[in-house]
Amino acid sequence: MCVSRRVVALLALCQRSLAFAAPRARAQRLRSLRGDAVDGPVVLVGEGKFGDETAALAAASAAELGGRVHQFRGQGDALATLLGACGPRDVVHCVDGALNKADWRAVERADLSVWVRCVNEFGNDNVGEIFRENAAKTRYEVAACGPYADPDASDVASRAAWGGGAKEVARLARFGSAPRLARERVDLEAGHDTFFVSLTFDDYGEQEARDCVAALSRDAAVTALEFRCDLLRSTNPGNVLRELSRVRAASADSWRGGPAKVMFTVRSTSQAGAYADDDAAGMEALLRLGLRAGVDWLDVEARTLSKKVCRELKAEAAKRGATLVLGSDHALGARTAPADAQKMMASIEAKTKCDAAKLVLDAAASDDVAAAAACASDVPGGPPRVALALGDAGVASRVLCTRFLPASHELLPSAAAPGQISPKTALALRETLGVTRRRDYFVLLESDFGSRSPAMHNAAFQACGLPHVLELPKDGGLADLASATAADFRALLAKPSFGGLSVTIPHKQLVQPFLDELTDAAEAIGAVNTVTPRARTAAIDAVSLGGSRPVLVGDNTDWIGICATLEDALARRGARAATGKALVVGSGGTARAACYALTKGFARRTGAGFDLLVYARDVAKAEALAAAFGGEAVARLDGVAVDAVVSTVPGDVGFVAPDGLLDNEPAVLDVAYKPAMTALLDQALSRGCPVSQGASMLVKQGVAQFEQWTRRVAPEPAMRAAVFEGVDELEA
Repeated sequence: MCVSRRVVALLALCQRSLAFAAPRARAQRLRSLRGDAVDGPVVLVGEGKFGDETAALAAASAAELGGRVHQFRGQGDALATLLGACGPRDVVHCVDGALNKADWRAVERADLSVWVRCVNEFGNDNVGEIFRENAAKTRYEVAACGPYADPDASDVASRAAWGGGAKEVARLARFGSAPRLARERVDLEAGHDTFFVSLTFDDYGEQEARDCVAALSRDAAVTALEFRCDLLRSTNPGNVLRELSRVRAASADSWRGGPAKVMFTVRSTSQAGAYADDDAAGMEALLRLGLRAGVDWLDVEARTLSKKVCRELKAEAAKRGATLVLGSDHALGARTAPADAQKMMASIEAKTKCDAAKLVLDAAASDDVAAAAACASDVPGGPPRVALALGDAGVASRVLCTRFLPASHELLPSAAAPGQISPKTALALRETLGVTRRRDYFVLLESDFGSRSPAMHNAAFQACGLPHVLELPKDGGLADLASATAADFRALLAKPSFGGLSVTIPHKQLVQPFLDELTDAAEAIGAVNTVTPRARTAAIDAVSLGGSRPVLVGDNTDWIGICATLEDALARRGARAATGKALVVGSGGTARAACYALTKGFARRTGAGFDLLVYARDVAKAEALAAAFGGEAVARLDGVAVDAVVSTVPGDVGFVAPDGLLDNEPAVLDVAYKPAMTALLDQALSRGCPVSQGASMLVKQGVAQFEQWTRRVAPEPAMRAAVFEGVDELEA
C-alpha cells in the first residue's frame, strides 16, 4: 500500500479510535567514574547588596560538592592566584565590585576550568543586563538570590536557597563538567516510541501544577518535559528561572531514578507559539538564558533565528556540558509537498547543526500527513528526525512517525498544539493499527532456576507502554544443528514477531551458528548473550539470508554489565591508593567477558583500561585467558594488590580471597546472583570493601539488551526493582 493510501486508512481508524594505565590515565579513569565529577572550582559572583546571601549560597554549595569555601575580597589580591590554589570542588564567592579587569580576565580565560555563577536580583527585564558582554568564553551559569524571591523570607539562608540554592549550583557544576553525549546515546534519548510532553502551565507556583509535573516525570514513555517559556505569565529572566527551578524540583524523582530531562522552548507566534514574532533578539537572549541554566534540550527555531545565531547557540551548547539542540521548523499556513518537506528537514539540519531535527506541517488532508511521514526516516550519518502534522487530520502522523514526538497528556489542562495526543493514546493506536507490533522476546536457559530476566524485561516493557513480552522458549538440542529442537529454534528466530533473545550458559557458544553476524565484542569474548534482528542492508546477500528476513546479530552485553556495575563500586571506593590493576577470578566464558571489560571495556568507557591479572585453579587456562587480553596469570594471590576484583566462579564454590588481597580495599564484584551473599562478598563487606553483586550486573547488562532491542532509553529503576523482588540487595 502506498504511503498516501495507508495514511488515509490510518487517519480514519485513528479518528474512530480517538472517538473512543599511566598515572595520568589512571587518574582520568578514576575521575570519570565519579558521577559527580566537577571541573571547577566554582565561582559565585553576587551583587554587592546581596553579599550575605552570596556567602550563604557559597557555604551551602561547598558542602553539597564536598569542597571548601573561599571568599575573595579584592583589595589588591589577584583572583587568579586564589583560583590556582583551589581544588575542583571548592567554591569561591565575591561581590561584583571586588573584581577588577584582571580578575574578570582570569575568570573568562577558556583554559581555566571555572564555573561562574552570576547571582543577581533579576529586577531587570532583559537577559543582556545580567551577563557581561565580553564573557563569550566564560562558562557562565545563573543563580538567583535576593529578597524579591520570597518577601516573607527574612532570613539569609532562605533567600540564598531561592531558585534551587546549593543543589542547583552543584547540579550545574556537574552538568557542565559532564562529557557530550555520544551519538548512540542521542539516538536513544530521541528514541523510538518516545515522547516529550509539552507543559502548558503559565505558573508552576501552584501545587496542582507541580504535582502534575511530578506525575509526568514518572511516565517512562516521556523522555523529556518541554518547558514552554513562551506560555509563562512573564518572560522576565527572574521569573523564567524561578519557574524552571520549580519544574526541576517537581521532576527530580523521575522514572530515570534521578531528575527528568528538560527541554527549553521559546515558541514564536508564527511557529504555533505565543512569543512575539518581531522579537528575535529577545528569543535569542532567552535561549542563552536556558543554556546558562543547564537545560538538557534546547529548541532552536531555524526559521526565526539567523544562521549565525543558530550556529552560536549550537557552539555554546557544545561547550556547556550535555545540552542537546533540537532544530525545529513549523511550516504553517500552506500545504507542503513531500519533496519540499524533505528539503525543509535538510535545511533545519544544515542551518542549526542540531542533535535532532523536528519539522511540523499543517495538515488539511492525508497527503499532508504523507509529506511528514516521507521525511521522518533518519538519513544515515544524520541526526534523528522528528516529523508530524498538526490538527485532527494530522493525528495519523503521530501514529506513523514514531520517534520523540511532542505530546499532550491526560494530566495536563490543555494541549500545546492542535492534534496533540497523549503517549498512552499514541502507543495504543500504534499497536491497534500495526505500526508498533507486539514483539516476542525470549531468554534461553539451561534450566528454569528462577531467572529474573523475564520479570526484568517485562517490567521495562510495561513501564514504557510497549506491548512486547519476554518468555522462555522450549529448551535443548542446540548442540545438534540438525535436531528437531534446533529446527524449532530456527523457526522461532524466523517468525515476523521475533524481537530478540537473551542467552545464558551453556548456550552462549551453541547459539552462534544460528546467527548472521557477531559484534566485535562478541567475537573477542567468544560468547553471545544477546541476539537482535536488524533490517537487512544492500551489503548483505539477500539470497543467503532467505530473501528479506532480518539479519540476526549476536552481541555480548555482559562486559557492559561488568563495567557499569564495577564503576559504581569504584566510585564508592573513592581516593584509596590506586594500583591500576584488576583481578579476574575464573577462566570460563564469563571470565572472558570480565577480561574484556577490564581492558578494552574500561578503555572505551573511561579512557584507560586496567592492568589485568587472572587467577584460576587451572593455571594453564588462566595463562591462556590472560594472554588473550594482554594480561598476566598469577598462580597465587598472596602479596597481590589491585583496585578491583571480579569473581566469575559459581556462588556455591565458596571462593574467598587471601586477607592480604583486600588490604587495599578494592572494589569487589561477584557475578553470581543466587545466592546474593556469596562467601567472597561476605568477606569483602567485613573488610570494608565497596561491593557490587551479580544481580546488579544482571540489571546493567539487561539495560544494554533492552536498548538494543527497542532503540530507546531503558527504565533502569523499574528493571532493578523487578530483579530485586527476588534477590536480596546488599549494596545499600
